[in-house]
Amino acid sequence: MEIKTARGRLFILLMLILAFPLLQQGLSFYDSGKVNGAVVAAGDSTFSWDKWWEGSYQKQKNLYLNDNTGCRPDLVRINNQVDYWLYNKLHANGVVIGQDECLYEKFYIDEYYGLDFLGETVIREKLRKLKKVQDTLERLGKTFVFVYAPSKAYYFPDKFPKELELKQKKNATNYETFKRMGDSTGIHQLDFNAWFLSMKASSKELLFSRLGTHWTVYGSLLAEDSLIKYIERSRNIQMPEVQWKEVVRTDTPRRTDDDLAAGLNLLTKFKKERFTYPKYGYNFGENKTQPKAIYIGDSFVWTWVNNRLMHSINKDWDVWYYFNEAWNDKSFSGFEPMRPIENFDWAKELLGTDCLIALYTPANFKGFNYDGAFIDKMYQYFYPDKK
Repeated sequence: MEIKTARGRLFILLMLILAFPLLQQGLSFYDSGKVNGAVVAAGDSTFSWDKWWEGSYQKQKNLYLNDNTGCRPDLVRINNQVDYWLYNKLHANGVVIGQDECLYEKFYIDEYYGLDFLGETVIREKLRKLKKVQDTLERLGKTFVFVYAPSKAYYFPDKFPKELELKQKKNATNYETFKRMGDSTGIHQLDFNAWFLSMKASSKELLFSRLGTHWTVYGSLLAEDSLIKYIERSRNIQMPEVQWKEVVRTDTPRRTDDDLAAGLNLLTKFKKERFTYPKYGYNFGENKTQPKAIYIGDSFVWTWVNNRLMHSINKDWDVWYYFNEAWNDKSFSGFEPMRPIENFDWAKELLGTDCLIALYTPANFKGFNYDGAFIDKMYQYFYPDKK
C-alpha cells in the first residue's frame, strides 16, 4: 500500500524509530559499545507462578529489559550529552566539572576545605595506635610505611567549580593534621601529595590530568620508583627497579588517565591533553631481593598493580583493598576469587610478610574512623587487652 500523505510517512518513521531498539536487540545491526563506569546490568528473571503472583517476576523482567534494550548505550550517551549541554549536569555519582573542563570527585574538594575533618583528638588517637602497630612490626623485622597518595584537589585548587570555592581555606584538614602529627609521633611516612605539588611547576609531563581522578600512569611510575628506594634503604637491600629509556607522548589517554571523563558517557570529548607513557621494565639480577609485601589502600593501588609493580618487585604479595577485600596474583589473573578480609586469617598473612605498605589519598582518610579500618583492627590484634 502506497502512503501518500505526509502524516502517514511521519507515522511510519516514528514507528520505525520506536521499533529500532527492539530490532537492534534481536538483529544487532551495529556495535553500540558499552556504558562506562561501575554499571552492572540486571539479570533476567525465570518465570514461575509464585513469582508472578508476588510481582517479583515482573519487577526483575522490567529491570532486565531496561538494562539490555538494544541501542541502550547510545541512548544513555545522548541523554547525558543533552543534560550536559543544556544544564551542565553530569550523570556520574559525585563528579563535578570545574574551570578549564577540569573534573573532580567532590569529596576530594570537601577534604581540601576540611569539611570532613575528623578532629585532632580522633587523629591523635589513630596515630597513637598506628605507632604501636608500627613498632611491633619493626620488632618482628618488618618494614611499615604510611604512604600519602596525591590528591587532585591540592594539585588543581585553582580550577574548582566557582560554586564550590570557599572564600578562605580552612586550616584544619585530615591531610595536614595526619602529616603534622604523624611526623611528631614518628610514623614512617612517604608524602607523594607534597612531592607532586613541589614538581608541578617544573615537570614537563602530566602528573595529574584534567580528565582523571588518579595520578597519571607517568606519575604513578615516579611514585613507585620512590617507594622502591625507600624500602631498599629501610631494609638495606637491592630490589628490582623500574627503568625506561623511551617515552611515547600522545593526546590519547590510556588506562585510568581519563577515568572520570570516560565514566560520564558523553558523545563529545573534552579538551585534549598531552600524556606521557614510558616504555618501561624492571631490572632483575642475581643481587636483587624481592621481599614479600602486603599493600593496604584505596584505588590508587590499582595503578601500581597495572604497572606490574607487585609482580616485579615482590616474590609474594597481597592487596587488601580498603581492608575489605584481599587480592593476590591469582585473583587478579582470574584463577581464584577475591577473598573478603573477614573470611581468612589476615593476621597470619601479616606475620608472614616482610613489608606492609598503606597507601591512601587524603580524601579517604575519613574512613580510618569507621569500624573495620586497618589501624584499629591491627591494634586490637596486637594489643587485645588495651583500648
